[in-house]
Amino acid sequence: MKRRNYNRKLKGIFFNIAFTAISIARRYYEKKRKEGKTHRKALLCLARQYLRISYTVLKKQKFYSYSIDIES
Repeated sequence: MKRRNYNRKLKGIFFNIAFTAISIARRYYEKKRKEGKTHRKALLCLARQYLRISYTVLKKQKFYSYSIDIES
């Protein structure tokens, strides 16, 4: 079942962030591709990662360290 209630603008913004940052998070993207995900679905997974990171940074008001999160 597809989810219908979501902020499409916000999804688009994070999709663009993921598309732009694919060179930075190449390992995560390749990992998702090896799991059998399409290019678009792998980008959406990456976008969700950036959404979680953004939410946590805002909630905890702490700086973000790249090496800790995306590599996993």
